[in-house]
Amino acid sequence: MTPPRDQPSELERQLMLIGPQRQSESLFAARARFHQSWYRYYVLGLERYGRTSEANNGCHLGSILAPEDSLAGKNFISDHSQQLYLERRQNGWGVDPVRCTSYLTSSQAMTINIFGSMAAHQDWMTRVYAILLKKPIKRIIGPQIEYAPKQRIQLLGDRTILDAWIIAETNTDIMPISMEVKYIDRFNSRHIDPALRPKYIALADRSNLWDTSNPLFRSRRVNQLLRCHALGAAIAYDHSPGQGPPLMILIHHPDDQAAKDVLDGYRQLLRDEHLLLSIPLDTLFKAMKDSATEAEQHRIADELRLRYIGYTASQALWNEYRSHGKRT
Repeated sequence: MTPPRDQPSELERQLMLIGPQRQSESLFAARARFHQSWYRYYVLGLERYGRTSEANNGCHLGSILAPEDSLAGKNFISDHSQQLYLERRQNGWGVDPVRCTSYLTSSQAMTINIFGSMAAHQDWMTRVYAILLKKPIKRIIGPQIEYAPKQRIQLLGDRTILDAWIIAETNTDIMPISMEVKYIDRFNSRHIDPALRPKYIALADRSNLWDTSNPLFRSRRVNQLLRCHALGAAIAYDHSPGQGPPLMILIHHPDDQAAKDVLDGYRQLLRDEHLLLSIPLDTLFKAMKDSATEAEQHRIADELRLRYIGYTASQALWNEYRSHGKRT
């Protein structure tokens, strides 16, 4: 008979340090959550972890920061990112103050980490978008994060918000860009039937963006991308009546099959598929790294890659976690 052990094994100790994981979610989400839990302990050096905000007895998760670490801004990879968050909070409703500061898996926090860091280096951001758009970009105006102009109700009659909004200028052109950013969050379940909304129908007629006879025009599958693209078009036309429809960009994890399915569907709906651009995170971070010219820019690019897609760093422990069936 094996004698009882008073001390946990080394594997058990490491898993306890990484913290509890969710018991029922997709493998894609579980892998990201485990990596973020690993990042909290092994990169940020934080032994404490927090709990979900579900009621008063939310469950503890290794991918949530403890309240004191959240207040200290540990979810942001740079002072500029934290400043962008604080500035956006001052502008009112639009960012979730709990998830954005506490949840390491938050797409909103990732958006702020990416754009907040680049916004402090405008020349760098311009070079990044020149690579991504394959155009000689002269200047980037923005970014606006969780952007919805005050008149958006008048524009489309709903409360759609853009994750990010920028304007890219070339020597000959002005290109408005709407962006949706996903890490492990699902697409919004809110559905607005554009065929029953006069403002959407008028916009469809004016922009010729969509094949409105395609059943996808009314489907839930692509509704969030359609609404975001519509808001971008309405903003662009409101600012410049002669402006063409904006580019719609989806930034997503390279292994996110759900995002790829939505992209495929929305591309079928568009009359001009070139108005939709998929940017996987590995492509984005490579463009940031390749165009970096300063030590801080290299650091930010490396930090973003490690945090959001650098799963090889936590792979050995993840393999052990799965093979032993551990649930801490």
